[in-house]
Amino acid sequence: MAVDIIGDDMTKRGVDIKGQIDPFDIERLYANAEAFDLWTQTNDIIRWSQLYGGAIGVMLIDGQRMDTPLRIETVGNGQFKGLYVLDRWAVEPSLSDLVTDFGPWLGLPKFYTVYQDSTALRNQKIHYSRVLRMEGVRLPFQQRMMENSWGISIFERLFDRMVAFDSATTGAAQLVHRSYLRTYGIKGLREAIAAGGPAQRKLEEFVRFMARFQSIEGVTLIDAEDVFAEHGGAATGARGIADLILKFGEQISGALQIPLVRLFGQSPSGLNSAGESELRTYYDGINMRQNRTLRNPVTTIYRVLAQSLGIKLPPDFGIEFRPLWILNDAEKAGIAGQVASAVASVDQAGIIMRATALKELKQSSRVTNIFTNISNDEIAAAEQEPPPGVAEAMQLQQQQTSMEQGAEQHEKQMQEEPEKKKSKDSVSGNQRIMGFDVVVEHQRGEMRYGAKLPASYGYLRRTDSAERGDQMDCFIGPKLDGFIYIIDAYRVPEGQFDEHKVCLGFPDKESALAVFRNYYGRMAERTLIGKTNDPVSPEDLQVWLATGDLTKPFYEPTDVRYVAVAENPEERCRNCKYFDAQICSNHAVHHDPRVPETFDGLKVVAPSGWCAEFSPVRVTETERQV
Repeated sequence: MAVDIIGDDMTKRGVDIKGQIDPFDIERLYANAEAFDLWTQTNDIIRWSQLYGGAIGVMLIDGQRMDTPLRIETVGNGQFKGLYVLDRWAVEPSLSDLVTDFGPWLGLPKFYTVYQDSTALRNQKIHYSRVLRMEGVRLPFQQRMMENSWGISIFERLFDRMVAFDSATTGAAQLVHRSYLRTYGIKGLREAIAAGGPAQRKLEEFVRFMARFQSIEGVTLIDAEDVFAEHGGAATGARGIADLILKFGEQISGALQIPLVRLFGQSPSGLNSAGESELRTYYDGINMRQNRTLRNPVTTIYRVLAQSLGIKLPPDFGIEFRPLWILNDAEKAGIAGQVASAVASVDQAGIIMRATALKELKQSSRVTNIFTNISNDEIAAAEQEPPPGVAEAMQLQQQQTSMEQGAEQHEKQMQEEPEKKKSKDSVSGNQRIMGFDVVVEHQRGEMRYGAKLPASYGYLRRTDSAERGDQMDCFIGPKLDGFIYIIDAYRVPEGQFDEHKVCLGFPDKESALAVFRNYYGRMAERTLIGKTNDPVSPEDLQVWLATGDLTKPFYEPTDVRYVAVAENPEERCRNCKYFDAQICSNHAVHHDPRVPETFDGLKVVAPSGWCAEFSPVRVTETERQV
């Protein structure tokens, strides 16, 4: 039992394969490992090493000499044929030819020669790199040499405890058998036996007759003068034996590091009880043994198997032993939910591809038994999808190509038709501003359409705008590491959307709106009011220019109607420090509910007495010229 338990627990759950490997290839590795019965063979290696002190498993690779070092890259398709197990008494290690290369094999035999009486591989000389070697109890150097470089059986260090346990159980069984006695007293028995002859024969016949008619209910037919008595009983003769046997069992359990519930199927209280904590401690010990003794050789076996199957393993390939503690349905559902949530979050964030998300879910199904229906066809179809952001980039590329063609046509039209608006402007040059190609048409302070520009003005190359055929107009602010604002322009007094103006390099929203108002509030041909909100990133602006509907406002328009600034254009406010470009910026006025709003959320004050500073005066000719 002790030999079988350790081997069974170390191999019964198998391993999970880790790394950037296609789930289909992982399933092939699992299937072929089962087909070659690798885990049964590995179990035998552990069992014989525990029993005899050592054993090896030989990797069977067709077409290669066993006395040569193993080179995994030379294994061809279909050459790996599984493992063959040999205990220490079936092979002779080369004690005079040891491994001299630095590593875990240093000082161990370099070759193992199979004895003539073996069932297979007779007289074969096997290189150490082709075997999976395991020992029972590891020994120091001198004792190891006495054991031909092997360990010893696990039973050698607890032999006296096993003898004590066996003696106790055997003695207890005999004591229980003899502890219950029944006696039958017959008057003159000694005389009848001494006389012999007919008297003795009559006695024997009477005893047989009594046994013949003895009832299964325990009724016995005897003479009235005879005496029938019972003595002792199991409880009387075996008192204290159970505790004694349990103590011997606990000693064996402690020496083997196997809980009593796993070793004997018992559940006593105390250190070796069958509580959850004891089993978890035992499983942790098994996991430690797996990582110490099995991880490297099993990894090598899977690498050889993958090479034989034509599967290319990534650099991060590895194995992880599955936990022995079996999860219940609630625990599986909890883990599945956590995995699904984590995968979904990184998938939605664009960190991983959809195919990678499906692979992660499918791989987790071996633990949770959820997402098992994700097929390889679904994963293959997802792999054909473009990575996160590529679809948008492809669309942007198409839009950009289309806009470049339109820009070329537009520039050609501008050269052929100098009367158009863009041809009237004096182009100052091309610049790269905040990631955009900008044509600066007018510098700050120049006159355009009868009004002085408060900031440099131009347009974004290879773009479109609400005015089909024209490119997107823009103002260039004083802070080129600042923010980008999109201003929706509305016509006065209709309040209808007109076009967009992009403001590049402004420190805040107020400065961008101030430039817009100072220019379009003084234009002779038309008057516009603007609305904007939070700044946009260069990436968002690029996407909107490529895919957005440029005939509509960037921001949702409000339902507030436009109110004229002054009923009489010849009048203005007097002595008001807040008045600028026909827009009142008085904070108190802005919070006065009686004052109507414009589309950009600012208050528009008509000379109607709402403002304490209001005192209309006539606009002089000099002021009008200014």
